[in-house]
Amino acid sequence: MDNRLRNNKIRSIFALALRTAALLACTGPIMQTFLASLGFSSRFIYINTTLVQTANILTSSLCSQWADRGSVIKRSAICEIPHAILYLCYIPLCLWKSASFTSFAILTGICLLQSACIALYTVCEYKLPYFIYGPKDYGTVLAVSGIVSALISLGAGILITRLSQVMDYSALMMWACIVSFVMMGISALLHSLQKPIQQMHQPASRDTAPKQHALSIFREPVFRRMIPANLFRGFGY
Repeated sequence: MDNRLRNNKIRSIFALALRTAALLACTGPIMQTFLASLGFSSRFIYINTTLVQTANILTSSLCSQWADRGSVIKRSAICEIPHAILYLCYIPLCLWKSASFTSFAILTGICLLQSACIALYTVCEYKLPYFIYGPKDYGTVLAVSGIVSALISLGAGILITRLSQVMDYSALMMWACIVSFVMMGISALLHSLQKPIQQMHQPASRDTAPKQHALSIFREPVFRRMIPANLFRGFGY
């Protein structure tokens, strides 16, 4: 059990670090700069960002029970496999370098699918630690993962800034997507190798399973109390 617990924590730290670095290429300033480099106006960039955030929220809400069926370890890895493959779909757009509506629709479609994958993984992320290392180790693993992820993100940011001065941004984005594909793939592999330290949750039978609507979370008092905090955090982001 000690070896299994130690290995789980090490895999979690590296998987989260690689995942965090890979996400840089499909979220935030790097993707927005890529859109701008293709010739899209700030209006199209805003539309893309809004649609991606909406897809993430809707997927999280409608698929809130995604982690409650089967093995949460396998489902965490399953979310990352299509996410990794979708990075390769950006490559033709990097070579095409068109600001047409068709290009925008294809790129936004890829972004939406990746956003859905991120949301499904997030649903699993809050449940996964209880099966692979337990609550008492959560803080330590999260802190170490955060430090490693921050260092990788910082290094990636510096590298991209330097390379963007000597490379065409579309070519830089192409290589960023290839590297992100590899990192997300390794993260999925590390997650699939995790071993449960306790019996995995077994879904209730059809006769005993409680009837609960996926959107019932919006009626919970704790959800309403957290609305102001989440709104301010969103504006701050």
